[in-house]
Amino acid sequence: TVTTTLTYESDEYSINDSWSTQFIIVSTPFDTVPHLETFDEEITDVEHPFTDFWTVNSNHSGYAWNVQVGASPNNPNAGPNQDHTPTNVANQYALVAGSTSQTSTTYYTTLTSNCIDLHYRNGYPIQMDYWEHMFGANNAGATLLVQVGTGDDFVTVDSVVAPTQTSYSSSWKNRVVMFLDNDEVAKVRFMVKSHTRLMDVAVDDVNFSYGLPDIG
Repeated sequence: TVTTTLTYESDEYSINDSWSTQFIIVSTPFDTVPHLETFDEEITDVEHPFTDFWTVNSNHSGYAWNVQVGASPNNPNAGPNQDHTPTNVANQYALVAGSTSQTSTTYYTTLTSNCIDLHYRNGYPIQMDYWEHMFGANNAGATLLVQVGTGDDFVTVDSVVAPTQTSYSSSWKNRVVMFLDNDEVAKVRFMVKSHTRLMDVAVDDVNFSYGLPDIG
């Protein structure tokens, strides 16, 4: 707690010559780069399957990000059938599963990281690459957004419209995000919205790393 006092001198009205206030300085902890999230940590609480690095929010009960082990519950009608690194014993990834009864486009859910240091390193921005898999029925759809910010102020830095795969067994696809305009400590979140019917949205192996020079 810091106390600040401001005093005015040589004032005709001395009763209001001093002003004082107190404020608290809060140091917010943050994670540093490099940071790799494989979602393969042992699940000890099925109600909160993610590590402390992630926070899940949703605007609808029963609709949210979850940690999936093995094939999607909608497999083979939606995918994937395994995580991005199938040789991994855990075989886990982040998933928002679709449902045939889900017809409203107003649902959304977010998977938000802790604060992470996105400051430039040696003149180059931080980058994040991740693997995604989005497959489902022909009449289904979803949009995956990657956003960065704090509080209620987030901006979109990547957007993917489903489907991106042609079958549940299709290979995962890699995407790379450069935080060019984010020389700051901020949070990164994955948002799924406009999600209808039997479309599964999966993310795996989220890797924050130092950006490298373009050698092209």
